[in-house]
Amino acid sequence: MRLLLLYMLFFHPRIEQLSATASGTAVFSHNIGVIAVYAQLIILYLVSATTKLQGEVWINGTAAYYVTQLDSYGPPWASVRELFKNPWITTLATYSTIFYQLFFPAMLLAPPTWKISWTVFGILLHLSFAILMGLVTFSAVMISLLLFTLGDKEWALLAQVTKRWIPKLIVFVDSDCPYCSWTGRWIKRMDLLGLFLVTPYRTDMSFRRYNLDLEAVDREMHVVRQLGDKYRIFRGFDAVVAVIKHLPPLWPGSCKELCVRVCV
Repeated sequence: MRLLLLYMLFFHPRIEQLSATASGTAVFSHNIGVIAVYAQLIILYLVSATTKLQGEVWINGTAAYYVTQLDSYGPPWASVRELFKNPWITTLATYSTIFYQLFFPAMLLAPPTWKISWTVFGILLHLSFAILMGLVTFSAVMISLLLFTLGDKEWALLAQVTKRWIPKLIVFVDSDCPYCSWTGRWIKRMDLLGLFLVTPYRTDMSFRRYNLDLEAVDREMHVVRQLGDKYRIFRGFDAVVAVIKHLPPLWPGSCKELCVRVCV
């Protein structure tokens, strides 16, 4: 962990600001830091995989069974311990761990689709370590490093995929109304999931594409929940409820009480 933090200093944003030379120095420093993190991950996984291959319990596929039966590292649930007494599950869990660690370096050079799939597999693997073995800190660090290995192409592909499954909420507000503008600003601040698009309908006529007119959006609050090519329009009180349901900071409270306060 200390080594990784040391490597990350090379691509800290302040490097570019404090660099006395051209930006090429900052770029070089950034690339060196990224390569060092990649190298550390590769060494970690390869050493772990090759060490496992020298152990008899890993070769014969029973390592997962012995780990899950330990009081110190095993899961606290008796049902899970019984589950790993199944030879098929134990063998699959044992060999999956070795397979992932051994072929991790090759997947860094794989196409975006394969790389994302491999990263998801690794995240699930480390989540199982956290839940079943109690290695929470280690798993959190490793998951963050796996996400670090995803490049711009992978994140762009993930953005395209999530658009099909994650809705976008368009809130039409009156820019001439101080209270409406204040509400729009607070929606942006509480939008931790990045789902909302606050649109001033007096300067942006995009509401027309949803078969709405100026008189309608000016009369009461309108929220459009769009998922792909399909959309649903919420009006008035229902629009307030739709906003609250998609703002995490408002989840602990009662939707009904919050809606009444906002409307009043």
